[in-house]
Formats: sequence, C-alpha cells, structure tokens
Amino acid sequence: MSEEIFDADQAIGFLKISRPTFARWLKSGKLQGFKVGKQWRFYRRDLVSFMESSGTDFVLLKKDFKESIKFFEEKLEKKGILDREERDAVSNVITSSDEKELLVKILAERLFLDSFTDKASDIHLEPLKDGLMVKYRIKGYVEDIKLLSPETGEELIIRLKHMADLEPDITEKVQSGKIMIETDKIIKGDNRFDVKLGIIPVIYGERLTMRIKSMEKAKAAVDQGLELLQFGKEDLEKVKEIFNKPFGLVIVTGTSGSGKTTTCHGALNYILKKTAGHANIMSLEESIEYPMKGISQIQVQPDGEGYYELLKGIMWHDPDVIFVGDVSDSKTARMISEIALTGHLIIVQLTSPDIFQSVDYLKNLGLEPYLLASILEGAISQRLVRKICEKCKEKFTPSTHVIEKYFSGHEHVSLYRGKGCSECHNSGYKGRTGIYETGIFDTELKEAIADGEDINKLKKVFQEKGFRSLREKAIDYVLSGVTTLEEALRVSY
Repeated sequence: MSEEIFDADQAIGFLKISRPTFARWLKSGKLQGFKVGKQWRFYRRDLVSFMESSGTDFVLLKKDFKESIKFFEEKLEKKGILDREERDAVSNVITSSDEKELLVKILAERLFLDSFTDKASDIHLEPLKDGLMVKYRIKGYVEDIKLLSPETGEELIIRLKHMADLEPDITEKVQSGKIMIETDKIIKGDNRFDVKLGIIPVIYGERLTMRIKSMEKAKAAVDQGLELLQFGKEDLEKVKEIFNKPFGLVIVTGTSGSGKTTTCHGALNYILKKTAGHANIMSLEESIEYPMKGISQIQVQPDGEGYYELLKGIMWHDPDVIFVGDVSDSKTARMISEIALTGHLIIVQLTSPDIFQSVDYLKNLGLEPYLLASILEGAISQRLVRKICEKCKEKFTPSTHVIEKYFSGHEHVSLYRGKGCSECHNSGYKGRTGIYETGIFDTELKEAIADGEDINKLKKVFQEKGFRSLREKAIDYVLSGVTTLEEALRVSY
C-alpha cells in the first residue's frame, strides 16, 4: 500500500496553519519534505510526527493564543466589561485542531472590545522581526499595547481578512475592506462600530491598520447638526452664516482624522433642518460613514465612475446643495467651479493644514484666481485637541521664557496640566474637543485672491479683518485650562 503524499496546499490544510507560517517553518527546517521538480511534497507520517513532536496547533499555538486572550481579558475585567466567569470560559476550550478557529475568533473579539472601550480611533498591527505589535491611537497618540507571537499575529490577520471579505492568501498586495461590529458589552448605547481596514506589505509581513468609527456617536453628532460640534459662540455664528449661503463654494479642510467628515455631515443636516426638508441635497463620498435621512448619498467606487463623472450625472437631478468628499484632479475642480457659478451651493472636503493652503491647493489644480475668487464664499479649518483630565488637573506657573514666547501681553499667566490618574490611564488627558478657524470671503478678500496674492499676503488681509488662526485659538484653550501648551503646539502652527 503506497504511503500518502501531500502537496503544499494539502499540507497547509492538514496542519491548519497559515501559508506564511508554513513557509517560515519550511524555510527554517522544522518541516521535513522533498521536492519533485520545483514542487514540495510531504509524507503524511512526517506531518503527523511534526504535529505530535512540535505541537503546532495543539500546544504551542494554543498557548500563544490563550496568553494573548488573557492579556486583553484582564484589561477588560479591570474596566468592568468582562467578569471572571467569561474569562474562565476560554480556559475550558478543548485541545483539538478545530478549536484554533474559535481561539482566533475570541482573540479578535477581545481586541476589538478592548480598543472600543479604550476609546481608540485606530488599531495598528505592525509586523516586527520578533512578532506583531498591537498599537492603539488614543486621543491622537499611538501607544504600544501588546506584542503577539509571529504565529498568533499571522492567524489574527487572516481572521481579520475573512471578517473584511478580503483574500487571506494574498500577502504581497495592498488591500482594503470594511467590518461592521455590534456588541452588547458596552453600556450607554455605544454598541455599533464601523471599522475600515487597510493592509500593506512591509519588510516583516503585512501591516494592518483599522480606523474605528462609533456609529452611535456619529449619528448623534450628525443629527444634532452644528450645535454639537463644539464651536465657540463667535465661530458658530460665522459657520451658520457660511452654510446659509444660497450658492457658491464652501471649503471644509484639516489634517487627516481632524473630524472634517463629521463637520460636513453636521452642516448638511443643519441645511436640511433649516429648509424644513425642502432642499434637494446630494453627496458624493468614497465611504458612506453616516447614512442620512433626506439626503441622497452616492458612494464613489474605486474602480467605477469618479467624482467628475458623477458630478456630471448629479446635475440632471436638480440639486440645491452638493457635498463632494474629495477634489484630487483638475477636471473635478473645474466641474465644481462650473456648478458653483450656476446657482448651487457646493461643499468640498479637502485635506490641507489651513484655509490658506486649501485655497492654494485649488489654484494648483488649475482654477484661475479670478474664477476661484468669484465662487469662494467661506472656509473652515479644524483640528482635534486633547482635553486635560478634570480628575487630576493641576495649576502651575510656567517659566519666564515660556510666558515671553507664547503669552506676551498677558499678566499673571497660570497654566494647567494633568498629573495622570486611573481615570485617564495616567495620560493626563481625557476626551477631545475641536478648534476651528473660519473665514468668510467678502469683496476685499475675493479681490486679494483674484489678484493672485500669495499665502502670506492673503493671511495679512485676513488678519487685518480680525481673523484668528488655529494657533491663536489653541492658545486661548491653554489659558482657559482646556488643554496644555504642549498639546496646543502639537496640533497647530
């Protein structure tokens, strides 16, 4: 009777391991096989012997999984999310190859639950030489959380690929997907999350980043319109004036992750309520993060029609207001100008540091200064700044050098900082708030743009009209004890 022989794919299925793990074990000599031409072959008895001696799924991998799961569960227990009985349930998983899928499923669930309850905006899985580092971005800062073993890390990435409907065997290409997660473990109704996932190959494997969006919080922010977006009284009045314009171009800009999309959707909801639902509002978005009643939202497909083609199509539907999620080419910029000139309000979202550079960006896309000046009605630039934790907040007097450099003209300057406590995970910060710079383009400002003035001259004209920059707004927050000087300097310039 001939001995059973497996090819590589059959061996991977038999061992129930990932392809990268299989390749690494084969290269290191742990797995015994032989070549037929250029193809590897494996005796079944050698694979069984390897499983029994090395314990692949049955001992080593399960031990790694349980250790990683235990780490996240201990964190969740301290936060009151899991109880001891739920933790102990993992220890009772029986030893069999089929249970690896259950263990990696539990690990992914615990990872997500921990990141949600830590209020992380992003999860980063970074492959290193000795494993996969789990990192969270919390309140704007990236923090190391846990180093997983290479085997556990690979299995976790495969699990996440399956959850996002991506190809698990593709490891040398950029991939992106989306995961919708619902959980009953978090109180206060914050239990639905939209997770955007991106994968890119790097030197030690695949790097995976997941951007987290709380659907409940996003819905609350959008439903409230502009009032919930933490504008100051003066800024709120200006912003309402901008979005009350009957036609023209409005820019909403900021760095990545600064809350631009939330502001844009809040503005659309404000217009919808202001017009009692009688405005025809349409939007073009690469990813529809907030489904909105009363607004026709169109998703721009990566391999389908782009913004330019869809904008042409939209005009057949007689819109009053159009939101455009990105402007990346001269054709789209030109189409936007034509739409704004024909009696429509068009709101565009850009990624640039401030109002002035967003204006410069559109000029660099080919919009003539006179044309841009004729359509531009208002612009908003924004950042998110971390707030000092109220539980451990303390007052102090800064050095003379700091006062002279940042607070000249102020007397008796006192600042605040967070000492760090359990409430804020010893960071000194808890929560974030927005800072905004707003500009309404009157005749004089439009003339400055039409004359082709550079950024510095345009800034000067703005400042003569009482314009206050993001840095000035951030310093106000420092003096009022909302945030620290270090944080203000980090998010503004």
